[in-house]
Amino acid sequence: MDDVARWTVEVPRDTDLAVRELVGDDTRAVSAFVDKAVTRQLLALEIERTRQANADRDSDEIDRLIEAELAIVRREMREAGRYQLDPQP
Repeated sequence: MDDVARWTVEVPRDTDLAVRELVGDDTRAVSAFVDKAVTRQLLALEIERTRQANADRDSDEIDRLIEAELAIVRREMREAGRYQLDPQP
């Protein structure tokens, strides 16, 4: 990690033991586990916020918007040489 923030957090002892049993006592492993868990939670919250914000949109319209944006990204990746095959429909 190039740029890090230090956190001091309190968790129940059972949570601490469960995490350390899973990933070990290494501080870096615990930090990586927490980072991944927080990232997933942030993504889940963003997905829910996006769903609520688009609840009144037609699903076909959303699909068209997604496909249009994916086409742009695929083209940019192809031009940069990082994308070889088109996904199967």
